[in-house]
Amino acid sequence: MPWQGICPMELRMRFVNAVLADEDSMTALCEEYGVSRKTGYKWLNRFRAEGATGLAEHSRAPQVVPWAVTQAQSEAIVGLRRQHPSWGPKKLRAKLLTRAPEQHWPALST
Repeated sequence: MPWQGICPMELRMRFVNAVLADEDSMTALCEEYGVSRKTGYKWLNRFRAEGATGLAEHSRAPQVVPWAVTQAQSEAIVGLRRQHPSWGPKKLRAKLLTRAPEQHWPALST
């Protein structure tokens, strides 16, 4: 038998339609579709809130990265590095700390 070419979005839509049509209990439908009840309720809530587009895969990337280097920091580091190409990360960070001690500079490995 050839592979069934069903995309995940279509499968999620079938699941939500089955839940909304009261074809079976949430537990039975989740078991039939091979997902946990938590995932089933997540899909149903997303569908109710956003419609069919809510069933698409959402990014798992963090929304805020607290340790990210700002544009100003990046420009300062690169500028100092261009002025002194032989300096290593220890000396660059030490010079940046003396110039702007109130600013939180990234680690040496950055």
